[in-house]
Amino acid sequence: MPTQPGPDDAGSPHPRARPPVFCVAERAHRPRQSADDALEGRYTSDGRTLEIGLDPDWRGDGPTQDVKWRLGWSTFTVGLDLAAALSETGDRRYLAAWERLVASWTDQVEVGTDPGEVTGRRLQNWVYAWQAFAAAGAPPSESTVELLMWSMGDQLAQLVGDLAVAPGHRTPELYAVLVVALALPALDPGGRLAGEAWAALHRDLLDAVGPDGVHRAHSPHAHLVALRAFVGARENARRFGLTVPAGYDERLALACRFGMHLTRPDGAVPALSGPGTGDLADVLALASTLVDVPGMAWAATRGAVGRPPTERGPDFPQGGLSVQRSGWGHGPGDFADERFLVLAAGRPADGGTGRGDALGMEAYGRGRPLVVDSGWHGGPEALPPGEHRSTTTGAHNTVVVDGADPSPDQPGTSAAAPPAAAPSAAAPPAAAPPATPGPPARRRSDGVDLLTVEVTSPADDVRHTRQVAFVAGEYWVVVDTLTAPTGSSHEYAQRFHLPAGAWHATTVHPRAEDVLVTAPGVALLYPAGSAPTLAPGWVAGGSGAREHVPVAVVTSHSVPRACLVTVLWPLPDDAPPPPHLHLEDGGRDGGDVLRVRLTGAGPSGTATDELTLPVVGPDGRGAGDGDGDDRDARDARDDGAAAGPVRGDGPLAWRRAGA
Repeated sequence: MPTQPGPDDAGSPHPRARPPVFCVAERAHRPRQSADDALEGRYTSDGRTLEIGLDPDWRGDGPTQDVKWRLGWSTFTVGLDLAAALSETGDRRYLAAWERLVASWTDQVEVGTDPGEVTGRRLQNWVYAWQAFAAAGAPPSESTVELLMWSMGDQLAQLVGDLAVAPGHRTPELYAVLVVALALPALDPGGRLAGEAWAALHRDLLDAVGPDGVHRAHSPHAHLVALRAFVGARENARRFGLTVPAGYDERLALACRFGMHLTRPDGAVPALSGPGTGDLADVLALASTLVDVPGMAWAATRGAVGRPPTERGPDFPQGGLSVQRSGWGHGPGDFADERFLVLAAGRPADGGTGRGDALGMEAYGRGRPLVVDSGWHGGPEALPPGEHRSTTTGAHNTVVVDGADPSPDQPGTSAAAPPAAAPSAAAPPAAAPPATPGPPARRRSDGVDLLTVEVTSPADDVRHTRQVAFVAGEYWVVVDTLTAPTGSSHEYAQRFHLPAGAWHATTVHPRAEDVLVTAPGVALLYPAGSAPTLAPGWVAGGSGAREHVPVAVVTSHSVPRACLVTVLWPLPDDAPPPPHLHLEDGGRDGGDVLRVRLTGAGPSGTATDELTLPVVGPDGRGAGDGDGDDRDARDARDDGAAAGPVRGDGPLAWRRAGA
């Protein structure tokens, strides 16, 4: 393995005659504060900034119990911040800081110490920072170049030898091999590694992304990470003249289509058990120049380029996700005002990984998140006892049965926080066995888009049916029906995590016909007799930091069957007051039809909406089960999915009067 660059490589990670490798993070905002902090020996990882010093001990500094912080720090993301700061200011102190960090890491850390994904990310970030410094007219010194070539050669050899064998988990490492081999041909004489990595990425794409375009991990975060690598690889193949194998672009287009539809109107990707929200705009914008997905440029630029997609409510049956969207705006001015909801069946990832987010959801409307998934913050070593919660049901916007995996989201006591019991020092109870839901079913009638998903818990045989009716493209009616076997009773707690910023600004208002919970940008309407409470919770911020949020909870105690109804109403600052909710009869009383009336609805707040929905009756059957099964919904299932009853031809109707 060569240990120093060739004559054309001095001061640059690629020969002058070769194009730079594409950096998948080159359009990301690079915070100047991060670079300035590094000049003072302060570093940020996983949402935490720590003062370590100018000559860090890579093996001993930092929070010794927080493995995730230390691994994130070791990926050298700060190098991109330092290069961006130098490009902006011309101050070579930023280059000196990066060179000092590289030298200290190579001097102290033995190659092979870190997991392969961390090694791969560090190699990418070293290449990206190196070429960014060079492009800004400040190439690293000859001694740093020699050190980089020696260390990167060893790390590359280690990575190639230790690549994980599990399909779907090799993407970041394979992409790192491709980037380094293309950027540093002295480390890949003849291009063998680049060719092998490109071919392996093609196989990985076909294996990791299903025929509906969803990554096999069934996680938006995993999809985002993999899609960045697959799109980056495709762009680098274009730049360096690599032959694109048959089937690559077709499968990449499917993955991009899913990413496009998963993107909220504000450009963020929902957390849904991931480490906070993400952003695919730069990836989708680039992908729109590589593969053909109708409307992708429009979605990536939030209505500035191209034409809007024609699809508003696609289903992804293998991945177990369905989307409801009011539209794609008419341009940049109103793109973010659209409504959006994603319903996750919560299917286990390939390989049997359990999930506690079955029937979880996120919603956005009129420029703000409405209900959000708490996401994931670190591994068990990064959280205090009682907060290992990302795979528990209570961490998501769904229903907890008998507290089988009670929410340990006790963020600590605070004078401003809702009252809560002190967290227990004992280890949290084991989560209930994961349930595997059936595929989502969708019905559409004039003005109503109805999603239905069911799951039966293996722990207690309780069947949970969630129905989400998107009405007039304006608001949602969420109906959770839980049915237990004859002779058993349970406690059912429906939970909705309100967005960051609602911690001190959420109130409960009992009214004559209903109960209203309001938070900035959103109102939750509950039927009369409900007793919603506010529990403390948290969500993972985009940087990995936790943010305290209230969780709206409605509980039915010791009953065999519950029908929990919630209206999710976007409430921008200039909107009329939320409407009043009245349930006329039916589903909550044991029937199989639910009639909902909202007075004060519509854009002006002067209309009356009447909605009729089929729900699950006391015998566990719904309107239209059996001979009336909805054939379109049944045929839309994927053959390998667990079968479950699909709400069929029962009454589904909506009308508005007085608008």
